[in-house]
Amino acid sequence: MTRARSTRPRTGPNEAERPDLHRPFKVPGSPRLPGLASAVAIYLMLTRPVETWTRFVGWMALGIIIYVVYGYRRSRWRSRRTRTRTRPTR
Repeated sequence: MTRARSTRPRTGPNEAERPDLHRPFKVPGSPRLPGLASAVAIYLMLTRPVETWTRFVGWMALGIIIYVVYGYRRSRWRSRRTRTRTRPTR
């Protein structure tokens, strides 16, 4: 919890720091509704068959591979490395 709080960007004072400020939006039913939504999502995930999870993991792995290869091919780091390798030696 501490790490999440220290790495998230600050968007302004939170309710604990300034309870007197007007809040234009509040999560309805908090904390019960978000907790219930999370519980339903976890239930739905746990009731999926193994075949669904296998397909999910396969497509996720393929997507990550494509993302990494695409990013590497267009990165500044790669272009610097290829320039130093293709430079003729004397």
